[in-house]
Amino acid sequence: MPTNCLDHMKNGALQSGLYEVFDYSGNRYKVYCDLTSEPGMGWTLVISQSFKNRALSQFQDPLFENSPLNQDTPRWDEYRLPLLRLQHLKTFSTYWRCTCNFDREGLLYRDYVRARISVFDFVSFNEKELCMKVEYMDVRGHNCTGCTAAWWQFKESESKQNFLHHDSSVNKCEFGNTPVSVSSEDNFGLYSSVNSHFRCTATNLSTTNYWIGGRL
Repeated sequence: MPTNCLDHMKNGALQSGLYEVFDYSGNRYKVYCDLTSEPGMGWTLVISQSFKNRALSQFQDPLFENSPLNQDTPRWDEYRLPLLRLQHLKTFSTYWRCTCNFDREGLLYRDYVRARISVFDFVSFNEKELCMKVEYMDVRGHNCTGCTAAWWQFKESESKQNFLHHDSSVNKCEFGNTPVSVSSEDNFGLYSSVNSHFRCTATNLSTTNYWIGGRL
């Protein structure tokens, strides 16, 4: 009974695509698995949005809120797993990552972040402007390995909620600010203030993709 894409990889799966996994109640559901972009790693897509859908509540609500969208039909433009499935997947995983335009461009390490869940739990994170350690991060070519970067995710009220994001205009933590940032520039989510040179926000068809995964 595979619980995530890494399990399928362990069972011999070699191709990326749709697979069935089992949730916390033993119910099966379909997920998109990336089994090829990073050798020896299996990734389960848990959230994906197109830039044109940035105003949907599912992409404004923090990840510790239950705000599912198309939970049984993975898609790149509007998709978010429910909180219980996220938490279940997290239990059997080591890493999370965020990519841009994976559906059209595959994996590029420009505008990309990867972190260990045990160090930076992106689902339960509930802070403002807190330095969190990432394994690797790149914003428009400005990058670091094993550094801290400033992240936000919080809920102040029903009308003021912030999805997980990094602000590349803030000169704080080891990552610092990214050159030529716009004021309060949001990266990897929220997208209240954006830069068209960041790949996730370049056009209305650009996508932001969150994954949970691990190594063989």
